[in-house]
Amino acid sequence: MGATTGKQLAVGLRHAVIFELDTNGYPAATGTGAYEGFNVVGPKTYTLTIPDVRKITHTGADRALALDFLPSLEAMSAELQVANNDLPLNAVLTGVSTFVIGESTLMPWNTDQQGYEPTVAMLLYQQTLETSTKLRNWRFHMIPKARVIPAPDGMNENAGVTKYSIAPSPSTKHIWGTALAVLTEGATESTVIEGQSEARPVIVTFKGDNTTTAFLFPVDKPASTVAKVKVWVNGVLTVPSPLAVTGFSISPAPASGAMIVAFYEY
Repeated sequence: MGATTGKQLAVGLRHAVIFELDTNGYPAATGTGAYEGFNVVGPKTYTLTIPDVRKITHTGADRALALDFLPSLEAMSAELQVANNDLPLNAVLTGVSTFVIGESTLMPWNTDQQGYEPTVAMLLYQQTLETSTKLRNWRFHMIPKARVIPAPDGMNENAGVTKYSIAPSPSTKHIWGTALAVLTEGATESTVIEGQSEARPVIVTFKGDNTTTAFLFPVDKPASTVAKVKVWVNGVLTVPSPLAVTGFSISPAPASGAMIVAFYEY
């Protein structure tokens, strides 16, 4: 096992997760237990729209002298379609609350909170085959900053679908808080980061309390190998010791409020 070749044959949409963010832009862990975000149930399609570049034709002598290209003035956008109707997730994304009357759960739509929706992060992946070996791999997209606006389906004889309009914004940082740099990423700002992995990618976050040194991965998501685990504390890459497929330790204990983000494959 090791790094992927970067050449894959992809199909479908297997998984999507949405992370609430804290005021510093980290996935919003509230304690030393693993925060996994909202796992979207029943993702169907994820469509990414990248606007065409602007084509500038320089003319003279009654002909085209040259063709230049400039970045589009339109923003990148995306849409996620989901089979599940998830009121708690939709309430978070629209900035409202669910409430209970009797034993029914309700939430409001088209409210005065429109325009105040929170910024979130996303991780989506699909299955692939490695081009040469035809072994199972995975392709993923990470979106560090976005507004995700749900739209409920009506009612007819067709299976219900909830559509989420995704408005990603350029970010200078990864989801784990490290700044992009020309020497590593080749850019200092990005809207979507694409990746490939041998096993399924996952991001979990913890919040330090100045006491806890051991942090456990979700029991259903152990790392495939320790070599595939990376950990950051407040955006700084850290080498945990010990490091296991079930979790890791950091000593001395991260300070109270420190954000610990782990990215690994499982």
